[in-house]
Amino acid sequence: MKPRRPIRRATPKRVSDKRLTEMRIYNKRKKVFLEREPDCFCCGCWTPPNRREVHHTRGRAGRLYLDERFWRMACGGPKGCHAKI
Repeated sequence: MKPRRPIRRATPKRVSDKRLTEMRIYNKRKKVFLEREPDCFCCGCWTPPNRREVHHTRGRAGRLYLDERFWRMACGGPKGCHAKI
């Protein structure tokens, strides 16, 4: 009897092609959005550009990921508002 060779299985993609396309669009829009919104929506303070983060108030699933109506700018970093919400 011949020894069996193990079956080679393809590893699944970490990110789907559709999500990768969405991420490229998101990164461009995020940059413009964060330049346009200098104040944190939680505490109202001005935030330096390197500490600005997008908070998705309704989540990031499906169409909500690119829907700017539900984006808010939050201060980032370990003690920022985005860590608290």
